[in-house]
Amino acid sequence: QTLWFDLHQRLSDSESTACTYLLLVRNEMTVSHKHLSEFCSSLKQYLKSVAGERDCFHVTAVKLPDGVTFIVYEFWETEEDWKR
Repeated sequence: QTLWFDLHQRLSDSESTACTYLLLVRNEMTVSHKHLSEFCSSLKQYLKSVAGERDCFHVTAVKLPDGVTFIVYEFWETEEDWKR
């Protein structure tokens, strides 16, 4: 799956708050088949919550072909915003 981001638009949306870079956070998780359903439910809630954060530019999760490995990508304006 290919994701496209209009970074130029994001970086120039507001002259007073324009950022010069984005922080990319990548987390890879492997889940046991036994806990897969529970994990997917929790992951959906997490994605929804993070997507609502003002300083999070984008968040997405990818399920790998093995069916039990997930990669979550988060794009934040600053490391401080991500840590908060």
